[in-house]
Amino acid sequence: MKPFLLVLTLLLVVPAIGQEHPPTAAQCQADLAVWGDPDLMTEYFEADTTYEAKGITNGSRIARLQYGELEARAKELGGTCTKVDAEQSAQYLHAADLYTSVRFDRLFHFVARHNLASQFLKEDAQGKR
Repeated sequence: MKPFLLVLTLLLVVPAIGQEHPPTAAQCQADLAVWGDPDLMTEYFEADTTYEAKGITNGSRIARLQYGELEARAKELGGTCTKVDAEQSAQYLHAADLYTSVRFDRLFHFVARHNLASQFLKEDAQGKR
């Protein structure tokens, strides 16, 4: 009975863990078409400009993504995809830079929201980096 349970456990656990494989050139191109859509980026930056000017929350599709997803997209596009599809590396890097910009916006808004700017500047002046 124990060997049966061991085998059953392995059969259930191994597929649940899964394996991560780098994306193919075709997958990178498909992700770039969706994630790097200029209309999507324009929507984000216009909404962020409105947030800065009027305090209206940025409700764009990109702004609703969790930080980890922003990070994963930037990493895939700017890292893996530039290697597996070098011919389009400039487009991948451009899209990755946009996601990195969104991440920095998010961090800046956090610092401002929690009144941490003065602490940041003080520590930076002290050489804490």
